[in-house]
Amino acid sequence: MTARTTRIAAVAIGLAATATLAAAGVAWRGRPKAAEEIVVAWRPLGSWSGYGNTQTESFISDTGFLRVKWKTVDRANPEPGSVASRQTPDSARASATSFRATFHSAVSGRPIALAVETRGAGTDAALVQEDPRTYYVVVESSGLDWSFTVEEGVAGVVKGRR
Repeated sequence: MTARTTRIAAVAIGLAATATLAAAGVAWRGRPKAAEEIVVAWRPLGSWSGYGNTQTESFISDTGFLRVKWKTVDRANPEPGSVASRQTPDSARASATSFRATFHSAVSGRPIALAVETRGAGTDAALVQEDPRTYYVVVESSGLDWSFTVEEGVAGVVKGRR
């Protein structure tokens, strides 16, 4: 066998393999594909409640994708519409109350991300995307009862779901 014959044989084998794979690919693509859906599941990492300033215990995030669900209630006026709420204008009362929740590195202590900063009573959720690491949360609050939960998002693919 000469070098030229060897090259021709290699090209022929390559073309035959390509044609076989292409035919298999067409047949494979022709089959109905199972439905796939990317979903995020939320795993609880901790819940805290209180008033005033505090620092939580540390917790580990394996993904760095965090959700903070929080709620604040005015300590002086826990029920909107009460007699006490009519004595102080809402805007003046709200500016006197505050809630901040900041993620810190449990290794260095440095602030990583401000998750919540609000004035007055309310409820909401915030997302934080950071690196996986050990965190703790520093709460700075004035005039509010507060509660919050930190959850970690874990993404996955669900097949065959309809």
